[in-house]
Amino acid sequence: MIGYTSTASVSQSIVNIDRDQWGVPHIYADTDEGGYYGLGYAMSEDRFERLIEVVLFARGEAWCSMFCLPASLFATPPRSAA
Repeated sequence: MIGYTSTASVSQSIVNIDRDQWGVPHIYADTDEGGYYGLGYAMSEDRFERLIEVVLFARGEAWCSMFCLPASLFATPPRSAA
């Protein structure tokens, strides 16, 4: 997953998502719409459960994220001691 490029076409706009050696997405787009599309795409790859919470909150349904979605979706895996 590290060091790859995704390309998408959104309403006459080209969006490039480059990931550096740490996996951080760098989004390049011709338009603001394309930039937001790239942000959503990168976020859905990395933190889909958080994206769902943000969408529900924006729609005024934040309460639903606590009760409607399975708790395992929000579980954070334990970090290894390095």
